[in-house]
Amino acid sequence: MEIQIVSGFLGAGKTTFINQYLPSLGENLAMIENEFGSIGLDGDFINSENVKEIYAGCICCTLKSDFESGILEVYDKFKPEIILIEPSGVGRLSDIIKACNNGIKSISNGKLTKLIVIIDASTYFDFKEDFGPFFMDQIHHGNFIFFSHLSELEEDFSKILADVSSENPSALIYGGDFRDLTKEELSEILNSQEKVINPILKNTHVLRNKVFSSISKKNFSMNSIEDLKSKLESFQNEDLGIVLRAKGICTIDSKNYKFDFTKNSINIEEIDKDISSKIIIIGMNLDPRLEEII
Repeated sequence: MEIQIVSGFLGAGKTTFINQYLPSLGENLAMIENEFGSIGLDGDFINSENVKEIYAGCICCTLKSDFESGILEVYDKFKPEIILIEPSGVGRLSDIIKACNNGIKSISNGKLTKLIVIIDASTYFDFKEDFGPFFMDQIHHGNFIFFSHLSELEEDFSKILADVSSENPSALIYGGDFRDLTKEELSEILNSQEKVINPILKNTHVLRNKVFSSISKKNFSMNSIEDLKSKLESFQNEDLGIVLRAKGICTIDSKNYKFDFTKNSINIEEIDKDISSKIIIIGMNLDPRLEEII
């Protein structure tokens, strides 16, 4: 049984990548979803039936024991050939690797294999400057690196590519937007290195003076698409804290809309799924009054 991790900072596109990758993995698969907020969302959009959600914290800190026991629970319940893990966007990959290694100690054939990192190219240099070694921890420990949001770039992508390559020269880096790949092309890239790897943990860094927090709310609704967009745009003002990511389901005129807010983009789309409305906000120094206005 192998464990694969799809990691990436807030809003990088991990869930989109996973749904593109899942058809290549066969049916004997289980997933573990880790949400930082107090309610889950991404599990609703994963195209797999065997999904375990762990939320209200992060794998690498408050939920470490829950996660390690969760691996055993998923293995005992589904007996999968592969466990695919999507950790919270505010987790350090180095810590997640340690937690995985602890979680598979009692599984005789358990091994940690692919460490996949998704980078939002449009925020790369900003996040590298703002979060330093904490943000770079994921990039330093990945052995496959993919980019997203290239169409939103306002700078030369080659500079980003060169910088990431210098930060992790041993990783296989795809120099384009992963969303442009077919499932066959994606599978070919991910099978172009040996299947089993032995990650060597580099020095880890604790993010000081910048503490992440989250605010979650169920039964989230707005009067119109325009109101929803205006609400999301208001998060850019930073009047009530620094919002790094907001996502959820909003009910408008009896229709469900999925929305995503990141530093550089706002996306709203109607969905057919019957999912209860909710909003999850992740950021720093979030004012409790934020919960009142949503």
